[in-house]
Amino acid sequence: MLRFERALSALSLTAVCALSACAVDTGPSEAEADPPEASEDVAGARAPLVRVNANWFWPDGKVPYCFDADFPPAWVPTVHSAIENMERRLPIDFTHVRCDAGQDDYVRFIQGFGDTGGESEDTGWDEGEQDITIFSVPSESLVTHEMLHALGMYHEQSRSDREKYVTINWACIDSDKDHNYDTKSNTFTSGVYDYESIMHYRTGAWCASTPPAWCNVPDGSGTACATIVKKDGSLIGRNTVMSREDINSMYYMYSEPFPVADGDYAGVSVAVGDFDGDGYADVATGLPFKAVNGAGAAGEVRVYKGTSRGLYPWQTITQGDIGWVSRVNDRFGWTMAAADIDKDGRAELIVGAPYEAVDGLANAGAVAVLRPDDAGKLQAFRTYTQKTQGLGVVRANSYFGYGLAAGDFGRARTASGAIDPAWGLALAISAPGEASSRGAVYLFGQTNPTSGSPKHRTQRITGSANGDQFGFALAIGNVDDDTELELVVGSPYASSAHGQVDVFNGAAPAAASNLSAPMVTHWESVAAPEAATRNFGASLAVANFREDGPDEIAIGAPGTQNSTGAVYIFRKELVFADPNAFHLKQTILQNGAQEPGDEFGFALVAANVEPSTTQHELIIGAPGENDRAGAISVFRGGIANLQALQILQQSDITGATAQPFSRFGYALAAGSINGMGDSDVTSDQFNQHVGNPLRHIPDVVVGSPSIDSFSLFRGNHTVGLVGHAKH
Repeated sequence: MLRFERALSALSLTAVCALSACAVDTGPSEAEADPPEASEDVAGARAPLVRVNANWFWPDGKVPYCFDADFPPAWVPTVHSAIENMERRLPIDFTHVRCDAGQDDYVRFIQGFGDTGGESEDTGWDEGEQDITIFSVPSESLVTHEMLHALGMYHEQSRSDREKYVTINWACIDSDKDHNYDTKSNTFTSGVYDYESIMHYRTGAWCASTPPAWCNVPDGSGTACATIVKKDGSLIGRNTVMSREDINSMYYMYSEPFPVADGDYAGVSVAVGDFDGDGYADVATGLPFKAVNGAGAAGEVRVYKGTSRGLYPWQTITQGDIGWVSRVNDRFGWTMAAADIDKDGRAELIVGAPYEAVDGLANAGAVAVLRPDDAGKLQAFRTYTQKTQGLGVVRANSYFGYGLAAGDFGRARTASGAIDPAWGLALAISAPGEASSRGAVYLFGQTNPTSGSPKHRTQRITGSANGDQFGFALAIGNVDDDTELELVVGSPYASSAHGQVDVFNGAAPAAASNLSAPMVTHWESVAAPEAATRNFGASLAVANFREDGPDEIAIGAPGTQNSTGAVYIFRKELVFADPNAFHLKQTILQNGAQEPGDEFGFALVAANVEPSTTQHELIIGAPGENDRAGAISVFRGGIANLQALQILQQSDITGATAQPFSRFGYALAAGSINGMGDSDVTSDQFNQHVGNPLRHIPDVVVGSPSIDSFSLFRGNHTVGLVGHAKH
């Protein structure tokens, strides 16, 4: 009924990794010893010098650890706690074992004497027993630091390119310890230089006993010994927890590929959002035909972690993770969206299962919202059906969850009249099959979980006529250039499949005593602009494509001209004696050969992928192009009309080919997955520019469900999109 190698992370890598060059077996005063702690904090921070040879990674990321018989029992809980925290954040499976349990490879914690701090016998897996020596009462940060050595990380300031980022003041360093500041010459360096790493030395590490007077520099609470400082002369502090680059480095090293998808329709939906709040957007893709526990087409969702060097497998989510039962043909993951619903700086994942049976009614549909914990792992948060908050009744064949959108509308005021900050983003969830495919859209607003007893706002909007499939597509944006957002709803089968789009005005925030007030009100119905237009409203995007004025509405009509397809740009304008608010500003046809069956306009996404100006680009999917191999087109925003910039296929990714029947371009999503890239960037610069579109450029994810994949294209300052990887 409805439509149907590992890449480099932010690391320095050992280019040559013979055992003698990479394994470290030294005393506490030698190369891989760590300075004594101060105030329970390890002196160092991060280490991205890792063995490029995977033979030196712990097999399958499994790391047994044990305690020597003489290891102080009072220190054991600290070690356990540190390792449990690492396991929550890293793709590592730690197991506590007895040292004499017969395992071949393991880390042994032993007590050392005659020093403070700790050391790791080896950097990376070295077969057999390898020791971490603790010389004094440990902190969790010390244990974490030493365990990261054992997992394969050297110190950050050992990078061969460190001279661009730090200054080493050799005169300030103890001459017996200065070899600790040597670089690793046999390394290949790439990635964000990370002052925040738990493997980076702090200013003052290994200070000489009587340094020159000029070494003593102010540190805000006294003086510090300027052994190592940032290139601008500022000090490097103690880092007591793993940084984002530490964590991402471990995913480069140890993440395992997801099982091969085969006929699961991976890529039928994609969503991009920063689930762990690290500044790199992550990617979720639905596999709605994945069998789960023997239930065919029950569906699952896979989440990939965004890093400076690409995407790495991270999480798998099934209905069991949200308290549902995986049943045949639920197709969990058929639709998805990502948005920071609770406004805490980390995105939630919204997952639609429009074929889910509810109360025994087939294809009624349901939606789950998953919220990240402090490690970014997505957990059950809220679920929705047609009867949530008493808004409607469950009906068979409604396909509730087929359209998903979130936006900051439907807010309310406090008793004093101020806008209440406790309200999160509102959800719009469509059920285009409801009431003989008349269709409906359900709106849900709710206060955030930290604001006390929850308050709710709801509204149900229905379509005009049977068969319209009102709600097939949804979008939210500021098309009126005022303080409230508008809801845009597509009905691609209205008017004998010519299609229609309806615009709803976002209502002003409701009074605290009137939460039942409408969240939106109908503004205008926009009809298909041409007699040949078909399926107008099958896809929608709202964005500022010009530098002035309100957002515009991009409307896909993939059935136009025997499914050649077209996209129409509408804008709110006041025209004398014209009662309509929205007027056609541009008709976009494919910037290549226009052929029946291309389905140009099947999917749309707007993103500022070329941020030399402030307007957005429009990316358009044509999954029927070239015998359904598929293509995407990029149109550059500007003061006047959008201009053709690129047409891209799978073959624009190195090593990939454009395969027939791939349906490349079926689904689209955008976000800054790569952050600022990996060239000459420090963690300070990264932090300063989070959210800055001139530096954190959006990337675009393109689904190809017929071959169970999606592709990543990176935004670029000057050339639009550049093919990066196929997943």
